[in-house]
Amino acid sequence: MKKTTFSFVVILLLIVNVGVLGAVKKYFAVDQDTYIDYTNTTTIYGGDPQILLSQELSTSIHRNDALFKATSLNPALPEYQCYRGKDVFRAKLWVYQNVAADSSQSVDIYLGRITEGSWDESTATQYSVRVGSPITWMDFGKWEGSGKSTGWTAIDIIDAVRTWFDGAQNKGLILTCGTGTNYLSTFDSSETINLDQVSPLGTRAPFIEVEFHNQYTIAVDQDSYIDLADPMSNAGSLQELYMYYSNEMNYLCILMQATDLVNSLKTQMGVADATTIEVVSAELRMYHKQWYKDMGAEVYVVKQPWDEATVTFATQPLAEDDYDINFSKDATRGWAHINVSPIVHAWVKGTTPNYGVYIKPHPDSRLNQRYYSSEYTDTSMRPFFVVTVRENPKCCGQEGTVYMAADSNKDCAVDIYDFKTLAEQWLNSTANQ
Repeated sequence: MKKTTFSFVVILLLIVNVGVLGAVKKYFAVDQDTYIDYTNTTTIYGGDPQILLSQELSTSIHRNDALFKATSLNPALPEYQCYRGKDVFRAKLWVYQNVAADSSQSVDIYLGRITEGSWDESTATQYSVRVGSPITWMDFGKWEGSGKSTGWTAIDIIDAVRTWFDGAQNKGLILTCGTGTNYLSTFDSSETINLDQVSPLGTRAPFIEVEFHNQYTIAVDQDSYIDLADPMSNAGSLQELYMYYSNEMNYLCILMQATDLVNSLKTQMGVADATTIEVVSAELRMYHKQWYKDMGAEVYVVKQPWDEATVTFATQPLAEDDYDINFSKDATRGWAHINVSPIVHAWVKGTTPNYGVYIKPHPDSRLNQRYYSSEYTDTSMRPFFVVTVRENPKCCGQEGTVYMAADSNKDCAVDIYDFKTLAEQWLNSTANQ
């Protein structure tokens, strides 16, 4: 099955009515781990209960590198067929540190994703993985904590995990010491017998924790701009939204609402209670058509009902600056991304009614900008909300999938292939007449 995708040929493409499949947070046991010793180059340490990561700067460099792999973290498995790198919200390698670097030790610990070659803890030595059948890796970051406290510690590996879910094979991770002072740290390995302060997997062995999220797109269906200089005019049916500031007696603001945002999320996620939804982030996206200079604006929460067909500056609803949200857009044509996470979170949790947002230009902006409205002819440029939630990705075609009317080939995307399918269906129907 193909992963659910969103195309902006239309704003709201898909409604999926299925439950969350499995836990949003998944744990993968590290079952392959060892360290290699640059002094004892042919010694195997794969069966040791501890992993040593160290560097000694003297007349020669004595170093140990640590290797980890969770073979069960295999995105090629059928259960992960719908997952992609962008769906990974957080990924950490957790290790239990027995001996920590002291405060005088300062060294860069580099994180590497192994890209070529293979290794096994039962045979890996410094010689085998660096000379005989060498592995290669790509550095993707540093361990900022550098292991200066005992107990459980997390190492951010999101870049590596996202790459695996985008098709790269999981060949494991390597931790190496870079420049700095002497350094020594030890971790419990997958062979540890310690049973105090265990992980969610019931041991003190290393493990990988991965959290996933999902995104939903909800169309704006009410929008207008209001004009202080023309307080009785209504712009609810226009294809463009104006935002302008000259002075306190001459400015234009934008009102915008996705009236069914909360119910749409509930339907798409297959949940009955919106308060159970965990909003990770939310954006309002508007297409910037015309500009005269960079802009800055404030986003207020609308507190009263309004109607785009009748709203004017004189009849505008009450709006309050509850969350101190500001955004800026440079003077280029394209999408404006406005972070409205706290507002959408309040709507979903039911602490604030969803009457939309009110966007007011900063007094120092002196701007004149135009955005496409929900009435704009090209539906791909209409405004919409993108809400990211903690949820496992879903597959197109799962039981409960509801397809848009224009999705004629039922691949959960409205694109040129649907027009091809429609054309073929039409030709077949006329041929049989």
